[in-house]
Amino acid sequence: AYQDRHSRCAHLRDCHRNAGRIDVSGFELEGSAQIVPGLKAEATLGHTRSVHRRFPMVLPDASTVNVASLIRTPNAPKWTASASLVSEVPVQGTSGLQTRLSWTGRSRRYFMSDPVSQPFLDQLTGRPAGSFDLMLT
Repeated sequence: AYQDRHSRCAHLRDCHRNAGRIDVSGFELEGSAQIVPGLKAEATLGHTRSVHRRFPMVLPDASTVNVASLIRTPNAPKWTASASLVSEVPVQGTSGLQTRLSWTGRSRRYFMSDPVSQPFLDQLTGRPAGSFDLMLT
């Protein structure tokens, strides 16, 4: 069963850090195409939408305030994408030789989403990033 995590806040009172309400939706598209015999292209595109509706923060006077507009979902990029070129060469007596050149990327992501204990870290973001891979099997 789910239980809220209680911890000490900067003002030394117990508070909830993860007792929020969030709406999450998204999609992922995948596709592949045979370009020529032995060469295939593959691609994906994903989108995640997360909106915090409620995130109570306990104030020093024990009252609460909704800080949902300040919260960002950590480590959840809005966009992800990948693309690959796959080459297959038949080799007699084996299952063949496959070469795959891939690129994966993502949009900006937030490292921190807790305005209570570390309010300034929410400003730190991971830059959009991508990487290439080459695999031979």
